[in-house]
Amino acid sequence: KDSYEIVDGQQRITTLFILLIAIRNLLDDFIEQGVVAKNKDGIEIQFKMIRDKIVNKIAFFDSSIGVFKGSRLIPSDSIRFVFEEMCKVSWRGTFTPKVGKKSVKRQNGSLKPIYDYFSSKLKQIDPKHIHHLIETVNEIRAITVDIDDLQEAFLLFERTNARGRDLEVSDLLKNHLFMNLIDDIGQTEERWKNITDNAGNSMIRMLKYFYVSQKGYIKNS
Repeated sequence: KDSYEIVDGQQRITTLFILLIAIRNLLDDFIEQGVVAKNKDGIEIQFKMIRDKIVNKIAFFDSSIGVFKGSRLIPSDSIRFVFEEMCKVSWRGTFTPKVGKKSVKRQNGSLKPIYDYFSSKLKQIDPKHIHHLIETVNEIRAITVDIDDLQEAFLLFERTNARGRDLEVSDLLKNHLFMNLIDDIGQTEERWKNITDNAGNSMIRMLKYFYVSQKGYIKNS
């Protein structure tokens, strides 16, 4: 009741969160450097107030003591450890090889290029114009389709994605399994995670070899 599970659109929302984190860190730099900027009407831009509002879009905090409680978005397991670190107010753009005792090099490889791209672009903006970007981000609206039945959600996912870039065979297979094993969704999800972890970046090749071992030779298509 306190959250939504995103079946389609998670990558876009995750990317938007990374942009917000990059903006937050830029505003922190402005505040530390004592940057003063005014809009075209001569009104001073309140960087700290804007920054605090962005922080609250990114994460939850204990209202009584102001301590970080967690990010507002729980991303996929493949980036979760690093993403959670990035959402913390204390994170200032440094990607470390480990989070605690967990090695996160692969997660860094997914997130760092996106963050660095946004960060480099933001630094090219004159401080007095940064509020135009923030206004634009604040005006972003997402069209949400609330689905009560998970099987219907996966059916909708397959239909909407069939109209754009072709889904990978692995996406279609996962969707098919989840639609038909809905009573065992937790165990299915855990098994699928083990498969993707073992496959690494060779999911399609692994599926092909598995099929060949069962049915004989088949072309990629």
